[in-house]
Amino acid sequence: MPRKKTTTIDEILAIPHTKLIDGQPYVRIAYRDTAGKWRDKARRVNSVAEAISAIEKIRQEIGDRGPGAYYGEKMIFAELLEECRKAKLIPKWYADPLIEHFGQKRIKTITYGDIEQFKAARSAVKKEFRDPDDPEKMIQLDRKPATVNRELEWLRRILLYAVRHDWLLKNPFQRGPAPLIRKSEEKRRDRVPTPDEEARILAVCVGLREHLRSILIAARDTGLRRGALL
Repeated sequence: MPRKKTTTIDEILAIPHTKLIDGQPYVRIAYRDTAGKWRDKARRVNSVAEAISAIEKIRQEIGDRGPGAYYGEKMIFAELLEECRKAKLIPKWYADPLIEHFGQKRIKTITYGDIEQFKAARSAVKKEFRDPDDPEKMIQLDRKPATVNRELEWLRRILLYAVRHDWLLKNPFQRGPAPLIRKSEEKRRDRVPTPDEEARILAVCVGLREHLRSILIAARDTGLRRGALL
C-alpha cells in the first residue's frame, strides 16, 4: 500500500489566516467585538484539512453567536459580575458570597453541579446575632431556604445576563434534572397589615420614632427583608 503523505508546516502555512505561534501552526481570524475593538481567535491545527475546517468553523460561530461568544470563552465570573455592577444589576450584599465562591472560575465551566455545591455551602452557613438578653452571647440559627433562594435568583439573573450578551451559550440552571430554586421549601408569609392597622402604626411614628415611618412604608409596599431595607 502507498504510504500516506504527511502534511508539512509549509503546506499548512500556505492556507490564508495561518501563522506559527511558538513554532506550532495555528489558524487565526480577526474580528471586531461588541465594543468595536479588534480581537482575534486562534486554533491549533495539524493539517491543511484541519486548517480549512477550523477557519470555516470560527467564521460560522462568529456569524451564529456573534463576537461576544469568544469574549465569554475566557471570561471569569468576577469579570461577569463587574459587568453586572456597571449595569447596576446586583446589590453588594448578594454579590459578596457569589464572588467568594465563583470568582476565578470561567463562566463557561460553571455547571449545574457547581450551583448545587454553592447552594449546599450557603445552606450550611449559620446566621449569627447577639442574644438580646445577654449581649455577650451569640445565637446561631439555620439559614432559611428563602434566603438561599434569593442568592440563587441573583446568580441566575447574572448568568442570564451573560446569555443575553452571547458570553454564555446556555444558563447552567437549565441543564439539571430538577429546579435548583424550590419555592415549596420556603415558609409562606401571607399576613400583611390592614389599611387600618397600617394607619395606626404610622400614627405613632413621630418624635424619636419618625425615622421608622419611611422604612415601614417601604416594607409594607415591597416586602423586602430588613437587610435590604436598611
